[in-house]
Amino acid sequence: PWPKEIIDDVLKTIHPNEWNMYHYVQSLYPKWAKYANIEENQVLVLNGAEDGINRCFQVFVKEGTHVGYLFPTYAMYYVYSDAFKAIHHKFEYDVNKDDIKLQKQKILDDMPNLDIIFLANPNHFLDNLTKEEIEKICEEGKKHNVIVVIDEVAGGFGVFRAKELINKYDNLLIINSYSKEFGLPSIRTGVLMGNKKLIKACATLRISYEISMFSQKFAEYLLDNIEVKEKYCNQVVEGREYCIEELEKLGVKCNSDNAVYFNPYFENIKQKEYVIQKLQEKKIYVKNYRNDMYNGKFEHFITVAGAPKKVMEHFMKEFKKISGKELNINK
Repeated sequence: PWPKEIIDDVLKTIHPNEWNMYHYVQSLYPKWAKYANIEENQVLVLNGAEDGINRCFQVFVKEGTHVGYLFPTYAMYYVYSDAFKAIHHKFEYDVNKDDIKLQKQKILDDMPNLDIIFLANPNHFLDNLTKEEIEKICEEGKKHNVIVVIDEVAGGFGVFRAKELINKYDNLLIINSYSKEFGLPSIRTGVLMGNKKLIKACATLRISYEISMFSQKFAEYLLDNIEVKEKYCNQVVEGREYCIEELEKLGVKCNSDNAVYFNPYFENIKQKEYVIQKLQEKKIYVKNYRNDMYNGKFEHFITVAGAPKKVMEHFMKEFKKISGKELNINK
């Protein structure tokens, strides 16, 4: 939960007259531009990250456009590709027991066949793109007039951030959000960053007030007090690394690569289902990949969202009870 004193501080920034006025969203732009070390005209405030995805489809995609995305990934990429009657290009993962590798070379090889590509980094399964790999994709995309969109919604916990490449590649757009690294999915606030011409094109569909006054107040407060966000991210990293280490002591390997979440692997599917059931009884929820999802490729995995160490200690306490008393996790 957010500390009450921080919520009170944010509410204090609202002047009584502001409650019955239309607010000035534009004041968020210079604050975000300063945070990202880019210019204001390289920023577009969004009503959540999904607004950025939708905006890219509305501006750059029409019937017959070749759209690339990772698979699996955030489901709205499939939905919008269908809605706009685009031609789908799925870039999947190779799975060898607990080892998961993204088909990165295939992305480069298929670039001449694409018009736009969306790459969540980090994605649901973790073989993150490095700076060098993103640059290769942008360079190859530039040769073939491909727009490269990096979805960094799950970033902020150790993965490379592509904003430093904005001024180097005029075909690059980046979607960011307050939902993960700022810990505020409820304020429905995101940001699209990139080349000035691409941002200007996306801004043609800008609505009058992208976010509410309350969302704006929280968004600006955290940019003005960025140490709050940094402290939270560091706590999540600590909790994530603690949990992965403890799981591996129990013989549970994890697919992990500096994201807010990680994917524990279970050799025995029945054991996995048993663990999930017992965790749910304690109101601890993880994402389960069933046999009927993605052709069963990931059915040996679950996804766990990271949190500060105190939360992850509670998770591990219950997990160890299950694995220690009723389940030999190493078999």
